[in-house]
Amino acid sequence: MRELHGLVLSGKIKGFGDFRSLIHLSMLWVKHQEVQRSISPPFFVMRMLAMTGRVIGYKII
Repeated sequence: MRELHGLVLSGKIKGFGDFRSLIHLSMLWVKHQEVQRSISPPFFVMRMLAMTGRVIGYKII
């Protein structure tokens, strides 16, 4: 929750309509996959978005 709060405060999370926000959220969800899993969208989609974020240089706190 602290990391999610930090992403919101830093302006990296602006809403579900923002593609960059979805990438940052996906990176966070994949990082903590042992605690939480996405059902919709499927987890493999979250993993692909997280990989895309890492490739283009996005960082989560």
